[in-house]
Amino acid sequence: MDRPVGVEFRNGQEGYQFLESTSLAAKDEEYQKKVADSIESLLNVGQFIRQQSLFSPNETLEDIQTNYLKFLLVDYYLAQLVLKRTPVNRMQDLITAKRCFTSFLNQCERLALLHSEDIEIFHREVKQTKNMREEKIARFKREKQLNEQLNQLNKNRKDVQKQIDNGYIVSQSTEEEDTEFDDEEKQRELYLLLIKLATLKSMEELAATESEEDMLVQIEKMKASNGGKLAKEEKPKEKFQNFTLLPSDAVKREQLKKNVFKPGYPLPTMTVEEWADQQMELGLLPSPGQQPTNNNQKKKEKTDEPTDAEVYKSRAWDDYKDDNPKGAGNKNDNYFRR
Repeated sequence: MDRPVGVEFRNGQEGYQFLESTSLAAKDEEYQKKVADSIESLLNVGQFIRQQSLFSPNETLEDIQTNYLKFLLVDYYLAQLVLKRTPVNRMQDLITAKRCFTSFLNQCERLALLHSEDIEIFHREVKQTKNMREEKIARFKREKQLNEQLNQLNKNRKDVQKQIDNGYIVSQSTEEEDTEFDDEEKQRELYLLLIKLATLKSMEELAATESEEDMLVQIEKMKASNGGKLAKEEKPKEKFQNFTLLPSDAVKREQLKKNVFKPGYPLPTMTVEEWADQQMELGLLPSPGQQPTNNNQKKKEKTDEPTDAEVYKSRAWDDYKDDNPKGAGNKNDNYFRR
């Protein structure tokens, strides 16, 4: 390993963070080169950890130096990066990622960094879908709480760094790789938060990896039973039941067929010429060459000569007016003075 272990770890960590936020496609050459470089750096860090036996099974969390805590994330970053490789042999990548996730979670469980609920799920032999939704909700709430603590810690770090840059505080850090905090306690808290967040994401990724692995196993079985090829699923043929258009008369059926695209409003049933002929037959319209008659004029001619009843009624009314002139019954307002 030519570079210091801290530089190698930072290169792998920054590579993972870049790949998480980049807009490059996974098949892009630059993307895959970044994946390969980051994996190589983290493998060098892993080799250093094994050579130095940094995490002895007899050590507790308090026994691990603050500068070495971040190296617990090596297996987590390796698993995530392996899953981002172009799937030349996807099954082998899934097995490698699963082994790295398991190693990381076992190490965290030994150091009491894994939540009790996640420990029970991690050691569960049979998958349970009954409480899966509640477990994901609980894990999401814990992740949200850890992110809030991490954001607050980063905010305080930026405030301290700003004071250092302005000369108000003198930095006591002498190691280039650990300039985030001068306070070892804050630095340790930062690493522990990152590790706990990684355990939550590892639980989700491990479940997804196992599901994908099971799916690939089923695909290989299907290929083996079909001569190395996937059999195309034949769609079941739809069964049509016999039906009859009622009524069964051919003429009426033809009429129903014509009415399929009939508009929603009533259509005319005869032409204008047919309507005119019908009106002339009923005597409501004059025939061609006949002068039209005025009905009002006919009524007027009929009313010019009064009937006997009208004559008698008019004479009786004239006699009554002669016998009772207007105002004769109430001269001098006598009616109201009685």
